[in-house]
Amino acid sequence: MAPPQMKFPCPFPNLQRRLVDRLSGTDILPPTTHPEIGVQSKDVVVSPETGLSDSRFLPSQNHRLQPQKTPLPPFLTQQCIHYRVITTMVPHSPPRQTSSLQNWERLELLKGTEEERVEWGGSTEIVETEDEDHAFHLFNPASDKASALVDISRATMTTQADTEIAHRFRFFQVQKDGLIVLFDPPVEKILPSDDPSTGSRSKDVVISSDPPVSARIFLPKSAESDRRLPLLIYVHGGAFCMESAFSPTYHNFVGNVVTEANVVAVSVDAGANITHTLAYRVGSNGLEGVKLVGSILVHPFFGGTEDDYMWMYMFPENKGLKDPRLKPGIEDLAGLGCERVLVFLAEKDHLLEVGKTYVEDLKKSGWGGTLEIVETVGEEHCFHLFKPKSVKALNLVNKFVSFLKQV
Repeated sequence: MAPPQMKFPCPFPNLQRRLVDRLSGTDILPPTTHPEIGVQSKDVVVSPETGLSDSRFLPSQNHRLQPQKTPLPPFLTQQCIHYRVITTMVPHSPPRQTSSLQNWERLELLKGTEEERVEWGGSTEIVETEDEDHAFHLFNPASDKASALVDISRATMTTQADTEIAHRFRFFQVQKDGLIVLFDPPVEKILPSDDPSTGSRSKDVVISSDPPVSARIFLPKSAESDRRLPLLIYVHGGAFCMESAFSPTYHNFVGNVVTEANVVAVSVDAGANITHTLAYRVGSNGLEGVKLVGSILVHPFFGGTEDDYMWMYMFPENKGLKDPRLKPGIEDLAGLGCERVLVFLAEKDHLLEVGKTYVEDLKKSGWGGTLEIVETVGEEHCFHLFKPKSVKALNLVNKFVSFLKQV
């Protein structure tokens, strides 16, 4: 007699002879060694009887492992000292009436305040994300809430004991032996190429070997040896420790701008918004043979956040929190060496207020140029890079291009 068929209101609808039929499949990648960051993966069969297997990951050799701090279920609580539960609260659902319920109940068991509860002397913590559904960090990994979840998880499972850390910042930490550990892996880099769809071309050049600075040059289809075109110097974001001019994100963005605006672009692999400092130095020292027409600042950083001390660590010759490269004074703004400035802001950007302060100070400085401000409602920092095909991102690019075409 065939075993009964069981139905479940979940992604596993049918269970028959211990086999599960999924509603949708998923791509399966083989284990590899990442060519850039050195992380190795390996597949292991845990139980041949049940078909249980797992993928195991080892960091590169310049990382050090610390003792395991993975949260464990109640029957293994003797092996851990802290239990952190990360749950979500589904919109329009009563609290604790969702899939989070089991986690809440498990946390109550761990408190050990009644006889029937597990006696355990460790600490407990619960982190609940509002207005998100199950595994939202996997389906929308670029969101601020997903980043916050990753930061919380990272705090529990650091790459080495806290006693070995000399400095810890939002994007990296420095060990006492001088080794710097980036929290985000190196980005993918793509080669320069000719784009057959637009006719634009790109090539890489080395600007300086010490310090190492390189750039990617973009030429539009209309570029000819005897024709002069406007030059865009593009400096990507990333707090001097993330992203690259050679990543798909910035390669595609700059390539698109070059095609639409019909300009030559030099995309410098520098990693932060230093456009203001460049404009100020041109105004102070001049730049022979070059006329700086305008400056575009997209969601700029001008201090006033927890990252100020990270910035000062990376520039040990800094002049403190009032360093004009970090927080330009009104007297410095008056000397900008360009005629026009365009500032993009985003309503939900954590840098919104400091961006607005920059705008107001520029107005008060007596600088004689033309200032334009574009604030995008309902969007966050660098949204145009994470959602490049959205209407608001396209509007930003169109304004960016329009500003360049006025040269």
